[in-house]
Amino acid sequence: MKITYVIGYPASGKSTAVEAALKTVPIISEENSPFKFIQYEHGYQLGAKREGRSGTDALPYSVQPKVLKHMEQNPLPVIGEGDRLANNTFFRKVIYMGWELQILLLEVPVEESRKRCFKRRSTQLQSWVESRITKTNKLKNRWHRYVEIIDGTQPVEVVANQIKKTEAVKEILNGSQ
Repeated sequence: MKITYVIGYPASGKSTAVEAALKTVPIISEENSPFKFIQYEHGYQLGAKREGRSGTDALPYSVQPKVLKHMEQNPLPVIGEGDRLANNTFFRKVIYMGWELQILLLEVPVEESRKRCFKRRSTQLQSWVESRITKTNKLKNRWHRYVEIIDGTQPVEVVANQIKKTEAVKEILNGSQ
């Protein structure tokens, strides 16, 4: 049971890179219950693809217990990205349940994050953006033994190829390459 979870500052490229990493994998279904997730033959992606906020940002804040129960009942490889489940409680419970956790940090300079937010015309308040930067830094420090840092300023295909090398994603891709 393996999970790859991608974290990073706002506009670090998490959704774009994960989508690029999984673009060759046929989607079996896009589920809405018990929460939104994308089902592949060999695993699933938490959250949804949508314009604006993809990944787990498409989920309600109260989703964590449903996701954990689903993971317990469906021990297939998992990939997730985004702010919604990037927290100490989720990571701790995943490990407690026996999952192999790998956290990928798409690292970009703070100023690059701010520029990208502006470029995409983000409606998020600056105070929220700053709080996510602080949160990401705390997660990086707290979970350092599970974190692999990827340079988020690289071209998206380079970042996607690094995501493809994680154990959970390799298993999701199995049979799709």
